[in-house]
Amino acid sequence: MKTSTTHRGRVALVTGAGQGIGQAIALALAERGARVIATDLKSPHETVRKIGPTACALQLDVTLEDDWRSVLLKSRDVGDVDIVVNNAGYFPNRSIDELDLPTWRKTMATNLDSHFLSEVFLANDEEEEVGPLHRNIVKHGGVSNTRHEPLYRYKDGNHRLYERLGE
Repeated sequence: MKTSTTHRGRVALVTGAGQGIGQAIALALAERGARVIATDLKSPHETVRKIGPTACALQLDVTLEDDWRSVLLKSRDVGDVDIVVNNAGYFPNRSIDELDLPTWRKTMATNLDSHFLSEVFLANDEEEEVGPLHRNIVKHGGVSNTRHEPLYRYKDGNHRLYERLGE
């Protein structure tokens, strides 16, 4: 099983990159050579400052289709996005019987709908080749309609591990 720790020339978009796990993922991808597009509800300039000139910060509300399309257009200035880590999440920290409808809808839109909306970054053919690898959308929380596992890339269609992103 071959693992790789380099992402030279890859462009990675990370949602929720302003803090926490999202910021850590953005920094880790940058350390491995990816050009990072860091996104969050407020443009994550601190994350980009930590990464340096190979990164850019964009504002993205993952619940809004127009925001995804806008980020898609702006990302073209950086290059074709090879990796999308849809890390943004919303957790109200209350039991379900204590939630009101607007909070429920915000939770579902952020944690579920956003994964559907992120598909704007998929090419017409989900298996479009990008160099020796195939395009992959990485999902958090295991919500995905692709056959790829989170934080991994696979070579060919047989699910042999080609590259692990988190090492």
